[in-house]
Amino acid sequence: MGRELKQTNGLWAVHETVSESEYAITPGFAEKADLVKHLSGWGTECDDPWSKEQAEYFVNESGWAPSGIAHHGEVPKGYEVLPNDATEEPKCNS
Repeated sequence: MGRELKQTNGLWAVHETVSESEYAITPGFAEKADLVKHLSGWGTECDDPWSKEQAEYFVNESGWAPSGIAHHGEVPKGYEVLPNDATEEPKCNS
């Protein structure tokens, strides 16, 4: 369960996958680069804009992020655990 990168009918989108259902939370884009621009400019139906680095990591590397997590007494949005730069590890590994 979480945020998943999926290609449907040739279009890339972020889907929310939960036990009850699965649905797209971004528009579909023919190019992954356009999805990165959308995530870093607009976010998703559920999230504020992501950093460009988080969007690139999600689209080009992981293809998945949790919907949300509990981490050291805080409950950030799931995408916030993605790396913010090329040298940073995903925070959910800590």
